[in-house]
Amino acid sequence: MSNYRIHPMMISGLVLLVVFTLVFTFLVIHESTQITEMLEGGTGEGAAGKATLTKLKSDEAEELRKIANAENAIQVRKRELFRDDLALNQYRYYMNGNKVLAGVSTPDNKTLDGKPLNDSDWVVARDSIAMSVKTMESLRAEHESDVRQKYTLLEAQIKNRQDELQAVLKRINDQEAQLQEDSKRLSEQLDLLTKEKDKAEKANREDYSRRATRIGQLEDRIRSLLELELHWLKDLEPEGQVLEVSPDSPHLVINLGSADRVTPGLVFEVFQYDHGKYVDKGLVEVVQTQAQISTCRVLNVIDPKRFPLSKEDYIGNPVFSTKRPKVFFVSGEFKTHNKEDLEMFIRQTGGIVRDKLSPGVDYLIAGDRSDKDQDNAREYQIQAMTEAQLLKYVRRAFQPK
Repeated sequence: MSNYRIHPMMISGLVLLVVFTLVFTFLVIHESTQITEMLEGGTGEGAAGKATLTKLKSDEAEELRKIANAENAIQVRKRELFRDDLALNQYRYYMNGNKVLAGVSTPDNKTLDGKPLNDSDWVVARDSIAMSVKTMESLRAEHESDVRQKYTLLEAQIKNRQDELQAVLKRINDQEAQLQEDSKRLSEQLDLLTKEKDKAEKANREDYSRRATRIGQLEDRIRSLLELELHWLKDLEPEGQVLEVSPDSPHLVINLGSADRVTPGLVFEVFQYDHGKYVDKGLVEVVQTQAQISTCRVLNVIDPKRFPLSKEDYIGNPVFSTKRPKVFFVSGEFKTHNKEDLEMFIRQTGGIVRDKLSPGVDYLIAGDRSDKDQDNAREYQIQAMTEAQLLKYVRRAFQPK
């Protein structure tokens, strides 16, 4: 046990170390508390009078702002005093600081132009000159300052811009004046051209009216010279003849057959010429055909006593031709059949139907409201037929749609 005895110096060192650690910890805690109270304010007794660092900075900024405001107010007041001094100088009221050199409020009996003086005239003049010199030096310092030089450059630039603006405005005014002048000139030219146009249109209308009247007169003259009248179908052209007639039989034989494109159901008109006059005798219908001849059934005889059907009578049909098919154009409104039915009758009888009236058409089938086509047929010298005439010569076995 005696070998493990603790040395007294070691114990003393440990004690000192503990004491030093405690003291250091206390100081750290105390300083931390002080810093916290300085930043955030204390919470214990006596903390009400202590201010935080943030508040001190805020107070400092507020005081600096107040100082700046005060300096601005001083400058404003100085400018006001300077303006007041200038205004008083107009009335020979002079001051040097707070001392009145001359004016209505000076107590002396001395006067200057009826106003009391506090001192001699040369003193007043000296102080006035000194004050003026001081004012001029202040103004010169202000004029030679950097801010004033910047203002000078700015004023020069502003003046240049103003000069440029005035030049632009002048050009604009010149252009507006030129524009107004051009507009006035163009307006005058437009009025002149409008008058000339109206005059030319009037002349053209008069010339057109004269020409139209002349054309109408010439057309009327041409019609009268050529006797352009619409010719309605009256006489037929012979297509064949009657070969044999039996008084006791209702049939007869003609000299046209299947070789001539004759088919059963075809209707022929029988006619003859009496002293050069066309005489209609009656109608026959083909019932049987051979190559060169056909047998026909007598449909009617107009005057069997005076003009009976006889050998060598002529036969004809305006819709049928042995040489070439007849060409038709149907126009207008009809009472018995419609336009399509009439066109079908013509085609099935052997004719051709056109959709336009033009030269080359043989017959115009004219109904109501076909005046324009009748005028064209008159001009083209085309014969016209009525609906009743057409139905007389088409095949009777056909039925309308």
